[in-house]
Amino acid sequence: MLMQLESQAPRSPNPLPLADPPPRPEPDAPRLPGRARRIALALAEAALPARGGLVGGSEQSVLRLERLAERLGSDFARGLRAGLLALDASTVLTRGGRFSELPVEQRAAALQAWVNSEQKEVRWMVRALLTPIKAAHFDDAQVFAEVGCRPRERPARAEPARWWSRVTDGRTVEHDLELECEVVVVGTGAGGAAMAYELARRGRAVLMLEAGDFHRRDAFDGRSSNAYARMYLGRGTTFALGNVATPVWAGRAVGGTTTINSGTCYRAPARTLDRWKDRYGLGMLSRSALDPYYDRVEELLQVEPARAQFLGGSARVVARGAERLGLSHGPLRRNAPDCDGQGVCCFGCPTGAKQSADVSLVPRALSFGAELVTAADVRRVTVRGGRARGVTGFLRSGRRLTVKADAVVVAGGALMTPLLLERSGACRSSGWLGKNLSVHPATKVFALFDEDIDMSRGIPQSYFVDALHEEGILCEGASVPLDVASLGVPWAGDALMELMESYPQLASFGVMVQDTSRGRVRPGPRGLPLITYDMNENDTQRLQRGVALITELFLKAGARRVFPFVHGCMEVVDEAGLSALKSLRARPGDIEVTAYHPLGTSRIGTDPSRSCVGPDHEAHDTEGLYVVDGSAVPSSLGVNPQLTIMALALRAAEILDGRLDRPRSGADATPEWVVRFEETMRGTFRLAHEEDERPIEFTLRVRSVEVSGMLANPTMVVDGSIRAAGLATDAPLTGTLAADVLVGRRIPYDLAFQGDDGNRYRFVGEKRPTLLRPLHSMTYLPGRIVDEAGKEIAVATLWFEVSSEWLRFARSFRLVQEELDQ
Repeated sequence: MLMQLESQAPRSPNPLPLADPPPRPEPDAPRLPGRARRIALALAEAALPARGGLVGGSEQSVLRLERLAERLGSDFARGLRAGLLALDASTVLTRGGRFSELPVEQRAAALQAWVNSEQKEVRWMVRALLTPIKAAHFDDAQVFAEVGCRPRERPARAEPARWWSRVTDGRTVEHDLELECEVVVVGTGAGGAAMAYELARRGRAVLMLEAGDFHRRDAFDGRSSNAYARMYLGRGTTFALGNVATPVWAGRAVGGTTTINSGTCYRAPARTLDRWKDRYGLGMLSRSALDPYYDRVEELLQVEPARAQFLGGSARVVARGAERLGLSHGPLRRNAPDCDGQGVCCFGCPTGAKQSADVSLVPRALSFGAELVTAADVRRVTVRGGRARGVTGFLRSGRRLTVKADAVVVAGGALMTPLLLERSGACRSSGWLGKNLSVHPATKVFALFDEDIDMSRGIPQSYFVDALHEEGILCEGASVPLDVASLGVPWAGDALMELMESYPQLASFGVMVQDTSRGRVRPGPRGLPLITYDMNENDTQRLQRGVALITELFLKAGARRVFPFVHGCMEVVDEAGLSALKSLRARPGDIEVTAYHPLGTSRIGTDPSRSCVGPDHEAHDTEGLYVVDGSAVPSSLGVNPQLTIMALALRAAEILDGRLDRPRSGADATPEWVVRFEETMRGTFRLAHEEDERPIEFTLRVRSVEVSGMLANPTMVVDGSIRAAGLATDAPLTGTLAADVLVGRRIPYDLAFQGDDGNRYRFVGEKRPTLLRPLHSMTYLPGRIVDEAGKEIAVATLWFEVSSEWLRFARSFRLVQEELDQ
């Protein structure tokens, strides 16, 4: 059961060591100093000139910019001031004066030159300064009214819930918190919430820890700036840098990214799962094996196609264009059955219609008896004797957090999980931790019609065009509110304001690719990730191909102007422009890219030298440590990943639940010396109804009881994986073997696994060492494969290849001290 050990007791005289001090509260950002404020005003006037009924940049814009800087924190404010000062000095040599001192016409001309620069770094720098100015200016009720946008609705009233008594706000705890549980789950996004729910449903004592806060419905006001500050990792300023500069969106709240995504629900394509089997040996993650878990997730989240009345204007014209081009299209499947089309999914659903983890799986886990601590910054996984024993960290109040657990589940997402594991010294043996980052590079195409579209009404992501999906290109609806739309237009001045004035007639559609490019996550300032990512030529060309397809689709749908926003082809109005776009050879950085689905930085696999965790989601080098978030997903999926992450988490929960029934460490455990080693054995097996032999292979991890008691109790615990052609493809393997060599002169073994057909099997047998042939008797493994009823279905013989495996075996052999039950 979950226990609070010493929540109000004095600090222990021998506390668990923590290398990091508690995080310092970030001070509020001061208002812009006089000079920076003058530069900001000069920039707003030049970038946002008044047009028709649309108000231009002014003192009010700068005031809102200062308020935005306060919400986004001191790091952002310092960066903004530095950027403004650099901008001011940049025109001294080229235009004979500081930017803020130039006439507005010269300022506008300078901005236009930077926006169209051949140097992508210049375009990135001006974009970095224009983005907060635009966000501040257009995030205003008056501007919304001037354009004719749907006004934001008041947040719904939060309903009381019985399970709130099981939630502890780490901001308000006034004492060090020491807890004990069976399983501690770090992170409450798609993977962590699903894992916690399933384990709690099975009666396990589960503690969830979340670095963000638990936002209820009355906190969702539909404003992007508030959502970025409250619910996004890095307050919405997390970027990947390389030959592209792309924001990488991820959540930091109860529910993780599910709280701020669009609710789109896809199963992983069969071609992706086939690639996992061929490249990573993950045949056990076939479509037939995962479909039962997908079924359960879709039932829990009430997944169904988006309803026609809320598809929105962009979907309407996209469907029209797709029909005229003969392209496959339709409404997306979503986890929001009662959606009313308010169009603010990415800023927190104000009605609770979207079944994100914060309103579905986390409350269910709490109802089953789990507990949750929010505002909890986990700094270390406690590892002793090669096994995870809990976690340590700090609460937002500054008090220390210590959790003892039988198993640790890390689910902080592909950006944060590798940082925690790196600090903990876990998952590092392969050298792949933090590498292998995929991000689904995405972009958008805008189009101006003569009919009303009104992207402020309807589901933001409601429709798909999958004509190019087999090529790894997926087109999905991406309608956005006015203030966010302005950020997607890489322009300034009259061209920007003309387009924003026409916002009610503006449509948008998105393109993303299943990337073959890869990036890396490293520790950055304030515990946030430092992300690098280079986009290769193949991914760039596919992204351009998707952009060209949507451009053509919009033209066929009757668009007057289409904006692919590709450097060298910013606008298309006819077939000639479309041909120019298709023939253009875009380079990385020529298409503005955003990223929504970071994956792969702690990937699963059967080979410990090429992956961080096994097919059972347990770390290769740390027993009792499981990773169940996007970081464990081996590669880019080609579709939105939340369903796959949840399905894998439910499967991992089943595995972990079974292992918790084994003897495990507890509060009264004492340190003992144990033997550990790994070995690989290969051979053949023959099914009962066949004459031909098939290949079979075991990879085993073995742990003894305490060395002092091995003579009396020679039983060893075994886990690993089995690969048996046509029967089991890299299936997790668990069981025991008894090295009763000195007394009984026998080595019996009993190893269980699940076959590709979903049935349970056991490999059982016994070998007897002999003095005449000691090497032979110790290096071969005869056995029978039996079904659940004990009926023999095959016989097998495996060998340990001394010449090729001995050195690896010797290196794996360890005598370590662990805590075992008395």
